[in-house]
Amino acid sequence: MLIYILLILLTLLYWYIGYKDKNKIKKYFIILCIIFTIVSLFRFEVGTDYVNTYMSKFIKIKLIGTDDHFEILFLLLNKLFILLKLSSVNLIQFCSIITIPLFFRFIKNNLKKEYWFLGALFFIITTIYFATFNLIRQYISIAIMLNVLEYIKKEKYIKYIIFNLIAIGFHYSSIVGIIYLLFYLINKNKNKKNNKILIFFYIISIIFIFIDTWDLILKLETILPNRYKYFLWKTLTRKYSSIFKVFIPNILLILFYKERNKIKKYDKNYKLYLIGLYIYVIINNMFYGINIFKRIIIFFESFLIIVIPKLIEYYNNHKTFEYKNIKIKNFNKLFTLFIIIYYLCVTILGIFINNGSGVIPYKSIFMFLGDL
Repeated sequence: MLIYILLILLTLLYWYIGYKDKNKIKKYFIILCIIFTIVSLFRFEVGTDYVNTYMSKFIKIKLIGTDDHFEILFLLLNKLFILLKLSSVNLIQFCSIITIPLFFRFIKNNLKKEYWFLGALFFIITTIYFATFNLIRQYISIAIMLNVLEYIKKEKYIKYIIFNLIAIGFHYSSIVGIIYLLFYLINKNKNKKNNKILIFFYIISIIFIFIDTWDLILKLETILPNRYKYFLWKTLTRKYSSIFKVFIPNILLILFYKERNKIKKYDKNYKLYLIGLYIYVIINNMFYGINIFKRIIIFFESFLIIVIPKLIEYYNNHKTFEYKNIKIKNFNKLFTLFIIIYYLCVTILGIFINNGSGVIPYKSIFMFLGDL
């Protein structure tokens, strides 16, 4: 646990240093990326699926040459490492080298330099960083999808789809990247009708927060492929404690939507993040605490890494919050402090206390060198 606390403290320290001296931001951001990657790279048997999925399936592929659990590109990656006489540990290390720097690149490409460290901070305290230790294939595909948003910005949609197909080769759930593109294209231009459709779905999703949809979800068992049915079997009831991760994203969406016309004046790509946040909040509202939908939710949860710093940036430029007759001075400081404390609490409860993603205790590969 100590190493994770040090990562958080180091990120906060670099944020402070960058605030004082902007010339040091790029250098320290690269150093921070390397440190985050090293912590992921040298872990051993850390992450729920580390042994039960990735090590065991690697052995199976080594023995019989295939496994129907893995997607084609990840299966080929396993075979390549077997051909090179490398181990499953080396394969997982390779995935860390790909995934973590890609998330840092996503932050760098979508935030102003002064907010890079805030992006890194929310990468870890939203618990996304810890989830990369567990859902290895899926977070490779998520990292790819997030980075090819650059092609959407440049209206190179064919290239985006090609890279999204590569992401699907690592995890089938990446098909949601195509759905995201369709939502973005529908809402790209000013169209009040399309905005009303999104608002309608959002209102419906709020109603679903208070409706038990579990019996309806169980009916999916008849149409789901066998490889996904275990998500239903492993969760016999809805995890209602997850509702506490619902309220703040809703507030963030409302604030981002409220200020969208002002935000778009200095960020022409604001709709990329707004649509991603919309999809995340709507699905999270409707299906929080149900494992089978978690695999979809986490794709869009990553937009929090960008949306929160952008809201903080906006409120730093407009320090007074105004709504009708309500005025709150120094709202930027209050908002920043509140949102950091909230997600720190999420990390403490979800990771440090409940061992989310199976990352506690942290074990380094150096502790087991003699056994490997």
